[in-house]
Amino acid sequence: MQLAKDVITMEDRAQIKMLDVLCSAELHLDNIEDWSAHFSLTQTFEAQLDAIRTEFQQNWSWNLEAQWQRTKLYVLGITLTQETASDNEQISHAFMFRQIVLEKCMNAASSYITTMTDLSNQSIPGQRYASGILTFYPKHYFTALIAAAAYLFRFLIGYQGTTESQRKLAMTRITEAHRIFQSFPDHRDAVRACISIEYFVNAIKNPPAGGVPPTELAIKNRLGASVFNDAVFRATQQRNRHPIDGSSPPVAEWTTMGDHKADRLPLAPEQKIANSNPQMWTGKHDPSLATLPMDMPMEMTAMGIWDTYSNDFGILNEPWLGDDAEFGPMSVAQQQTQMMYPTTTGTYGLGALDGTMYSG
Repeated sequence: MQLAKDVITMEDRAQIKMLDVLCSAELHLDNIEDWSAHFSLTQTFEAQLDAIRTEFQQNWSWNLEAQWQRTKLYVLGITLTQETASDNEQISHAFMFRQIVLEKCMNAASSYITTMTDLSNQSIPGQRYASGILTFYPKHYFTALIAAAAYLFRFLIGYQGTTESQRKLAMTRITEAHRIFQSFPDHRDAVRACISIEYFVNAIKNPPAGGVPPTELAIKNRLGASVFNDAVFRATQQRNRHPIDGSSPPVAEWTTMGDHKADRLPLAPEQKIANSNPQMWTGKHDPSLATLPMDMPMEMTAMGIWDTYSNDFGILNEPWLGDDAEFGPMSVAQQQTQMMYPTTTGTYGLGALDGTMYSG
C-alpha cells in the first residue's frame, strides 16, 4: 500500500477522483426520471468536480484541466438525455433546467477547446510540428475535441436566449477546433472530424423545419455521447434534405461521407500498403498556418467568423452544392494550404459521417 502511495502522483490522485465522480454520475443520473431531482443531483456532481479543482490547485496542469472540462461535459450531457416531462409544471421546470445546463455546456466546451488550442501552440524543442505537442497526445483528447464542437452545436440550436457575444464565442471555438483537426491532414479521423464540423455549421446556417424540436435530443440512448450522435444525425439529415422542398429521405437512403468524399480522406494503412507508396507526414510546419487563438472582431457576426475562416481555407459552406461548384480566385492562404495539404483542400461536397469513430 505504501509503495502504491509513493508511485501515485498528486495528478494521478486528481484524475482518480474525477473518474470516481464520472462513474457515480453515470450510475445514478441515468436512473432518475424526476427532472428536479435529476438537476439537483447534477449540480451536486458538478460541485464535487469544482471541489477537486480547488483541492489540487497547486498541482493543476494542462492535462488535468482538459480532463476536468471533459468530465464536466459528460456529466452535464447526461441531463440532456432526460425524456420530456409529462405535465405542464414539469415541462416548465425541464425547459428551465435544460437551458441552464446548455449554458454550462457551452462554457465547458469553449474552455476545453481553448485548452487544446493552447496545447497546440506549445513548441517542442528542436522540432516543429503542425499542432505542437498535441502531435503526441492520445486519441481521447481529440475525441473530446469533436465532442466539444458538438456541444457548441447543441447550444447554438437549442438555447433559446443566446446573445450575439455567446454566438460569437461558440462559433470562434468551433472554428478553432476545426483548425486543430485541419493540422493533421494525414489522419483519417482528423479529416472526418473536419468534415463533421463543416456539417454542424451548415446545419446551423440552414435549420430544418419539422422533425424533433432543436431543444430535444433526437438520440438519447448514449448518455454523454448522445449529444455528439445527435449533432451528427441532425447535420447529416440536413445534408441529405431535398434542395427544393426540404424533405428528408429515410435514413437508409442517406449518402455517407464515404460516398462523397473518399478522395478527400487520406489513405488507410491497408491502402497505403496496397499502393506501396505510403503518404507520410513530413513534420514540416508553415508558421503562417499555425493554430493560434482567434480574436473576435466586434463588428463581425458569429457566422462571419466561420465564413472568413472557411473562405481562407476553401471550405464549401453551401450544403447543396456538388463537386462541380465553382469558386472565384483562390486566396494566398488557400494556395498555401493546397500546396501543403493537397488531400484536405478543394471543393468540398459534404456527405454523411460513416463509421463510429467517436463513441464517448
